[in-house]
Amino acid sequence: FHQCWLFGKNPDHRKHRMFSVKYIQSGVVVVTQLYAHRISYAIEHGAIGENHLVMHTCDRPNCVNPSHLELGTPYLNQLEHRKSKDKQKRDF
Repeated sequence: FHQCWLFGKNPDHRKHRMFSVKYIQSGVVVVTQLYAHRISYAIEHGAIGENHLVMHTCDRPNCVNPSHLELGTPYLNQLEHRKSKDKQKRDF
């Protein structure tokens, strides 16, 4: 369970994956787009708070492995993003 579960056909791992859900509400067909990683997190861990993001511990936005996902805030996400960019610069 430690490997990334990559969602989608496109090999570009820098983008979050989405899918469409179609349902009927009050007799009207509604189509909405949902982020795959958020759905994966919610199925495994429960509801996502209104002010929370689902962050990837593996730094792969198309990964939907719930063990690689954790709740965070926009501020924490920004800090993690900076750390990841700094690590990429050092590794290069």
